[in-house]
Amino acid sequence: MNKKIILGVIIIAILVVAGWYLFKPRLACWPYCPNMTNQNREEIKQSALEVQNNQINKSNNSFSVQDLAYINQKYGFSLIFPISWTDYQVNQRNQAMTEFGFYVPDAFPKFQALFYVGVTKDEQSCEEWSNPKTDEPHDYCIIKVDGNIYHYGKAQDIIPILDRKYQDIDLIIKTFKFIK
Repeated sequence: MNKKIILGVIIIAILVVAGWYLFKPRLACWPYCPNMTNQNREEIKQSALEVQNNQINKSNNSFSVQDLAYINQKYGFSLIFPISWTDYQVNQRNQAMTEFGFYVPDAFPKFQALFYVGVTKDEQSCEEWSNPKTDEPHDYCIIKVDGNIYHYGKAQDIIPILDRKYQDIDLIIKTFKFIK
């Protein structure tokens, strides 16, 4: 009987650990991303300096080299987040779409996605993508490369506690840079 209990506890522990690993939010890997060279890190830091020098910090949103960088290894791009986003979380919505947001314990759902970046194969131009013939909310094109549209969309309904961070999204998108 004791062997069955011990075996059951071991199986449950393995399932819990495997479940946590498979379903945990995907966190940004900066600054220790596998396969990332020092040159890539320096390019991202340089990009942060350019952003800072281009007056992005005009409205109390100061971005600096100490800020947070997100690296998407699969699609080869980076984003830089202000220090106020220190506890941001990444959720892989599907293979080509990554959500960025925060866990808010008293909210439903607990993960509050503020924006996402996606990559979609499309024949349309960036201009056509960003200006659909509808008044509905839509995605905006960041850049088109090799038939891929890199685009982003913002959450439509946000909780008041995240208003300030929501205002940073356009500044974050301006830091988009290819790293490959």
